[in-house]
Amino acid sequence: MKTTFSREAKLGGLSLLFLVFSIFSVQSQDFTTKRYVDEGYSYEMVEGDPTQTRIYKLANGLTVYLSVYRDKPQIFTLIPVRAGSKNDPKDNTGLAHYLEHMVFKGTSKIGGLNYQKEKILLDSIERMFNRYRKITDEAKRKALYKKIDATSLAASKLCYANEYDKLVSVLGAKGTNAFTSNDQTVYMNLIPSNQLEKWLDIERERFSLLVPRLFHTELEAVYEEKNMSLDDDNDKANEELMSGLFPKHPYGTQTTIGTVSHLKNPSITSIKAFFNKYYVPNNMAICLAGDLDPSKTIRLIDKSFGTLSSKPLEKLVLPFEDPLTKPVFKQVIGPEEPSSQIGFRLPGTGTREAMLARLMDQVLQNSQAGLIDLNLTQKQKVLSAGIYLDSKKDYSVHVLYGTPKEGQNLEQVRRLLMDQLDSIKQGKFEDWLIPAIVNNIKISQLREFDNNQGRAFTQMEAFVMGTNWADVWKETAEMSKVTKQDLVEFARRYYGNGYVVVDKITGTDPRKIKISKPAITPAALIKDGHSDFYKGIMIKNSDPIEPIFLDFKSDLNLSQWKPGIELLYKKNTSTPLFQLTYLVEMGSNTDPRLEVASRLLDLSGAGPYDDQQFKKELYKLGSDISVYPGKEQTYITVSGLHENFSRSVQLMEQLMNKPQSNGTALGSLVQNILKERENQKLDKRSILYSGLLSYAKFGPVSPETNVVKNADLSSLKTDELLALTSKLMTYPHKILYFGPADQSVVSESLKELHQVPNALVVLPEAKKFPELDITKNQVFWVDYDMVQTELAFLSKSVPFDPNLVVGASLYNEYMGGNMSSVVFQELRESKALAYSANGGYRLASEKGKSNYVNAFIGCQSDKLPEAMNSMLDILRDLPMAETALNLTKESISNGIRSERTTKSSVLFAYLRAQKLGLDYDLSKTVFDEIPTTKMEDLKRFHETYVKGKNFTLVLIGKREKIDFEALKKFGEVTELKVDSLFGF
Repeated sequence: MKTTFSREAKLGGLSLLFLVFSIFSVQSQDFTTKRYVDEGYSYEMVEGDPTQTRIYKLANGLTVYLSVYRDKPQIFTLIPVRAGSKNDPKDNTGLAHYLEHMVFKGTSKIGGLNYQKEKILLDSIERMFNRYRKITDEAKRKALYKKIDATSLAASKLCYANEYDKLVSVLGAKGTNAFTSNDQTVYMNLIPSNQLEKWLDIERERFSLLVPRLFHTELEAVYEEKNMSLDDDNDKANEELMSGLFPKHPYGTQTTIGTVSHLKNPSITSIKAFFNKYYVPNNMAICLAGDLDPSKTIRLIDKSFGTLSSKPLEKLVLPFEDPLTKPVFKQVIGPEEPSSQIGFRLPGTGTREAMLARLMDQVLQNSQAGLIDLNLTQKQKVLSAGIYLDSKKDYSVHVLYGTPKEGQNLEQVRRLLMDQLDSIKQGKFEDWLIPAIVNNIKISQLREFDNNQGRAFTQMEAFVMGTNWADVWKETAEMSKVTKQDLVEFARRYYGNGYVVVDKITGTDPRKIKISKPAITPAALIKDGHSDFYKGIMIKNSDPIEPIFLDFKSDLNLSQWKPGIELLYKKNTSTPLFQLTYLVEMGSNTDPRLEVASRLLDLSGAGPYDDQQFKKELYKLGSDISVYPGKEQTYITVSGLHENFSRSVQLMEQLMNKPQSNGTALGSLVQNILKERENQKLDKRSILYSGLLSYAKFGPVSPETNVVKNADLSSLKTDELLALTSKLMTYPHKILYFGPADQSVVSESLKELHQVPNALVVLPEAKKFPELDITKNQVFWVDYDMVQTELAFLSKSVPFDPNLVVGASLYNEYMGGNMSSVVFQELRESKALAYSANGGYRLASEKGKSNYVNAFIGCQSDKLPEAMNSMLDILRDLPMAETALNLTKESISNGIRSERTTKSSVLFAYLRAQKLGLDYDLSKTVFDEIPTTKMEDLKRFHETYVKGKNFTLVLIGKREKIDFEALKKFGEVTELKVDSLFGF
């Protein structure tokens, strides 16, 4: 059956009215589960389910969730396994997570070249690792590891490594990945809908057998992941929090990545046993949402996965936690800003308490009218504060957190957070808040189920948590019945003195652990050739999907609303939600005060409302307003239910034209900005991405340093800042509307609502920041206390030219587009140098600006020289393989065939094209020309725009661990101080 596509979203038989009715009439729905039979397959559906999900159970116990949503000819896929880190043996933590990595390595068929010979070597490696983990003498361990390495090299010559990723890439899959958490391991893909049968054949084979291929190199990737967690203060604080809340249960006694000692002593035997025990169909599900035919799909699933054999599952018996009767105080130390967390242990998912916790979470914080929002954030009582609910199967965790402002200590932050809990216990929150929260949850569900990913993840969570599908939809109805007194009693019972506090202190962590680099011989990756299984998949026919490209003349409507103001319109046919944006071609490059002004505006009221009343009015409507000044543009956006369009826009217009700020807001804001800037200098991500890379591109004066200086902040005046935002609507601007109303209705409504002068003011000229020419190899680095070292390469290329798009697309996909690309294969699969590495040719976002060659590596410090030189080798001499090139071309073509730009994305795609001076969809050019590209084209692009170019290398790491002699061989090395990067 040929795949068809409707340009507008259609809900697989669901009408817009049905979706709205289902979600906004939950109290009148009974959500009855009914059973149906279709062509011999029995399934359940829940009346009133807006996703119309079918739930099947195959004979072998496999659960299948199917939801039809034809926004694009794609299917979002999840395969969850009810086995996570809580299932790890106590003496082998991290096992479930490492197994997740190994499931990508293939089977006897996927990647099989000479499996009989390979298996002999793999079995030998398994036996050696079993001996290795029992040896304590370091010399003997190194000697045995050398044998493991040599045997692994021999085994790598007997397989087609990473063939799973090549298979799904050539199908046109995107987002291929997986994750492990406490309760689950989940595998995901986004596939073209015409490749469903091939994908099922691949996945069925993938889950039929575990082959521990390239085991010791992948173990290095897990080491790197562990190092990343050791460098992350939030990860360290969360580990301490969980250990305090769960002294008995695996949620707290073992981490998902595992301990360093267990990672150093892996057991392939245990990993295989885990796979054989838990990766069985009666412990797994397939969750699919997208452009699918349920009747045809379930037959295909049964034909493939239905052949897997079920096994009896042992009941996992886990310890119960004793009640927490008094506070537990813990502390972690790290280089980032100080913060504090307060965690409460609650009953798990599926209980009434879990539903009440979700409601309480929103009473405390909902981004607008929660107690933390109004009493702490809006009043600027702390630098930042929040709350999150982590719902797990056995228990849930509710965490309040905050960072102190200048002159405030962590104890004061905690007291302010606890005061908000006390307010709930005393019933000090308004009666309208619970109904408003329920209404806003319904609006969130409209957004969540208006895409395939949201549907599939809801299915996955229901399966893993053992939640009846009807109960997923009943929860909102149950929330609407909750009284204020119910919540008060719940808070009093579960948020008492039994909690865990974790304070994060700024300093040097005395417990920092380093995993040393073992001696590894690069695996021999066979770059040409495929297994018989691969060939069998490729010869299967699939009904072609014809690409559909954007046509800016028909896919959106453009009109001149008023002189100097263009209206860009796109109709929303799938939900009753709207989004209205005023876009002004002016940002902080024109006036750096805009950043401060927009933040002050967020703390302001408007018209007759003070700041708190204004937030409440918005929340009652289910609407949201944001003012975001970028470097070159400012976006003023309001969104919500279209039935509240007029009132919501009125509030935004009042905010822009009649803002009201109390006399103390700006002073507190200035103090908080100063504190945030000090904290920014402690954050490695800001240092690398906002600081070092901007310095490499522009030098000491850049858009990042174009801010109001610290010395000038105190001289800013409230009136001048609010006048600055009010003046935005006096400049020429664009209006972007995405919603269910007709264009004529929107245009007429805005004539009443949108306040603009008769004559618009000419936009002021923005400050220019010339990009530096990189005339020599050089290194800029910053000293930072961390386990890893992170480095990025940057090389300025030619200005944007649409004629380069095809070559850049080919190069980027071949170089670093997926897990079968050159960077991933060479640096991670073969040499085990990094968990995270990428590279490519980045096209400019605006005509006249330069393209750049970029590359990134995050690695252990002792791997720095080898990792740096390996990336340079790729940048200088790109490995060429005909098989990889053909895969790249197929991947690009199949990806474009199933991709669609829909909904509000059409408006922003048009704006991006305008910035590039284009009036057409560039993907059409790529699709038309990619099939005829050859190896000579890839080689020519690399040699013309990458090979032999000068690079600036930026690096962040700990001074004592950096090999400066290796850096000097690359180029001149300059240390930069953090103060020089931000321009405060």
